[in-house]
Amino acid sequence: YDPKTQKFLREHALELAKNINDTTKERLRAVLATGYELGESRDQLVSRIQEVMGEATAYRAGLIAHNEIMRAYNAGAVSFYKEGNIKQKRWLDGQPNACPVCQGLNGIVVDVDDDFDGGEFGTVSEPPLHVRCGCTITGVVE
Repeated sequence: YDPKTQKFLREHALELAKNINDTTKERLRAVLATGYELGESRDQLVSRIQEVMGEATAYRAGLIAHNEIMRAYNAGAVSFYKEGNIKQKRWLDGQPNACPVCQGLNGIVVDVDDDFDGGEFGTVSEPPLHVRCGCTITGVVE
């Protein structure tokens, strides 16, 4: 549990989500943050999302849970790096079937305040780069 990740979930989750109105986004942010705070599993988060979005399939709810927790985790990591005076971050694809763009980013190091060039996906401060992205970052310590 990391308070910075929790804060990110409450304030920024679902910024990239499509076809979800603002009221639903706020409700989803709240349930994701609560679930994270309670240390709930992916399946428990999916259930929470489906309670808010009754029409959401388990698949869509799972995508939302995965993407938003990954975004929050990595954003929290960047905050931690900045506080710890860590100057650089490294992209890690960490998955055997990563997409070609993520494979190309694997191991790339940038300054902690800089974005990664995600090619067709645009620039991004930290993963996830796209839906179902399993990438993460790590701080570079000399």
